[in-house]
Amino acid sequence: MSTEYVDLTSPALNLFYDVNCAPLFHKDSCNYLNQLTAQELPVLRSTSFFDAHMTKNHIVEPHWHPNTTELVFVTHGEIVVSILNPFTKQLLTYRLCDHQAVYIPMGWWHWIIACSEHTHFITIFDDRCPQTVFGSDVLRITPKEVFQLAYCVNAGQLAHVLSPIQNTTIIGPACVNAQAGASGYGGYGHGSAQGVQWRIGNPPPQALDEEEEQELQR
Repeated sequence: MSTEYVDLTSPALNLFYDVNCAPLFHKDSCNYLNQLTAQELPVLRSTSFFDAHMTKNHIVEPHWHPNTTELVFVTHGEIVVSILNPFTKQLLTYRLCDHQAVYIPMGWWHWIIACSEHTHFITIFDDRCPQTVFGSDVLRITPKEVFQLAYCVNAGQLAHVLSPIQNTTIIGPACVNAQAGASGYGGYGHGSAQGVQWRIGNPPPQALDEEEEQELQR
């Protein structure tokens, strides 16, 4: 796409765009992403955004942006944003409600889960043309023998496990079983949510260990 200078003095200057006319990804009528970048509105110089609509237990798949930072802002509903800090190796997990935001540094691996129906949030970038590397592409395109060589996993078994990933996912889950199994994440159950470092909002309910139960009884 051209990055040529836009003449702000031109009588033909356009400052308006309808984001509904720029779908980035459409899973169904309730789960989709629209975008506004310099491709849609060339006057943009250093900003752009994605407009996300999702229902409960759907996820913007793990990904990173190699050329831009990101600010996630919730307008309606509740989401969980998980970010891997590449320096400390910590998994930072934030639970956001209406009018709350979280900042994601450039190049950091992250994903977003909707925890309520009719969720709406905006992801704002400090680049006019954000670039994205999706986890589904990394998993399906990397030769499975590379994973076997690097991590001692069985290439054939891994190929079978990853075989449902045929295209870039962007918004999942891609199957009913995955959606049913997601209810324990995001602070609404035990299991995968335990051990996560929660940073915003009330922490998820956690099962008491034996010492805590005895102390409570005293």
